[in-house]
Amino acid sequence: MSGEGGSGAVTGGEGGGSGVGVAGEGAGGAAGGTAGVGETGCAFVDPALTEDCGEVVHTLLLSQLRLDDYGGDGRVSAGESMRVSVTLASDDQSFSYPAVGLSDDNPLVTIAPALPDTHLYALTPHQQTDGTFDFLVDPSVAPGTVVQFTACPGRLSRFCQGGPRLSFALTVQPRLPPTWTTTPGRPAGSTSCGVGTSNIDRVCAGLDKVTWSNPRATFFVIGPSMYVSVTAWLTNADARDHTVCVKGTAGDKASTSWYPSVAAGKSTAAGFGGIDLGPPLPSGTTVHFTAWTGLSEADCPNGSRIDFDATVP
Repeated sequence: MSGEGGSGAVTGGEGGGSGVGVAGEGAGGAAGGTAGVGETGCAFVDPALTEDCGEVVHTLLLSQLRLDDYGGDGRVSAGESMRVSVTLASDDQSFSYPAVGLSDDNPLVTIAPALPDTHLYALTPHQQTDGTFDFLVDPSVAPGTVVQFTACPGRLSRFCQGGPRLSFALTVQPRLPPTWTTTPGRPAGSTSCGVGTSNIDRVCAGLDKVTWSNPRATFFVIGPSMYVSVTAWLTNADARDHTVCVKGTAGDKASTSWYPSVAAGKSTAAGFGGIDLGPPLPSGTTVHFTAWTGLSEADCPNGSRIDFDATVP
């Protein structure tokens, strides 16, 4: 099975900020920042989320820091999201259940996934794997705020207590108008996640406080067809947790349903997997996307909806 991918640029001049003036020090760190010489392991991590990964962790290498903001202008603003990728490589020894972790020093910057994510049984000698994360800068973060990040090795869903550290910093810029639009309710003619209920006000209470932002479309080709996956952020301003149903469309093609959980007062990355668009679309083609939320327990009228356009790379 072969494939090629790319993230469609959201059209319309998404707001940006400065700075992907990156970086740091550590194994493979970009020039320009600081990290203490000899420091190991992730900073800004609760010790309860770490484990002793053994001496072999000190032979690993972190490198190839890559930053890709959702807006496509190479900058990060208050209210904007960005994708981070880091490569973890082994030396002469194997490392079991390898993962990459990413942490930051600002509680208003949310990283997803929050914990290291393992995709391989082991890194054999001189093998490498990537860790990819999305992060969201809360709109309330003041312009000029410097956010410090560290990437480090992990194992399963824990950060390693030691090993190499790759540090970098980003400066947040003022928020500019978004290129997406948000409206209440699902699109006319679309299917609901749940069915009606006699107590719809109670069941659906607070759903309108789970809102969308920062959508991103990723196009890829497998065999004769082009597919697209959509990721966006859901922020829950309610006082209680919500598990929502997420559905969407790419042009006239519908997605399956997904069921992300969003904790009270928190944000999480959500979306839907590859929608088959049929034969590959020409580069530069604009596709319209719509995503909406609901509940599996009822046909709620107070879900949220986001619309945006993306361009095939």
